[in-house]
Amino acid sequence: MIHAMACKLAELLGDGATIVPDRRSGHFSVGYTRPDGRYASIDEDAGALYTSPEACWDDWHVRGSEEGLIDARCWVEWECSERWARDFAYLIGGRAHHSGGNIWIVFHDRTDGRCALIGETGGGIMGSEEEYHTGAKADGTLCDDPEYVEWAETN
Repeated sequence: MIHAMACKLAELLGDGATIVPDRRSGHFSVGYTRPDGRYASIDEDAGALYTSPEACWDDWHVRGSEEGLIDARCWVEWECSERWARDFAYLIGGRAHHSGGNIWIVFHDRTDGRCALIGETGGGIMGSEEEYHTGAKADGTLCDDPEYVEWAETN
């Protein structure tokens, strides 16, 4: 993925997310240590889930061992399909959501208590997933739309 997309995705995921450069290709990926300690390595077209960051970097990248690999998913391209949403949500510990038509998005509970909404073209942060569904905060006041930033706008 391009640097700008990796930066925004890491920002949306929050604590535990890092941008990982690939010096050979010039592209970037995002590494994310989930609250349960598992580590997701996310590219634009695929991702893998490891038992820990060490299992990814030491076991896989240095020694070529698949011992710490839990699963790998390939979605061909970053899109709003059900397959992409379910696979991406699985890797980050989020939830795939069918938002209507043929559009799928992913909700991710951040460690700061807020919820990231991640889609095909970008993402934003809300107070909670419920705010997305109801349009209102817990106290009944209307919530603002999330500041949704498109990947293309981050260049």
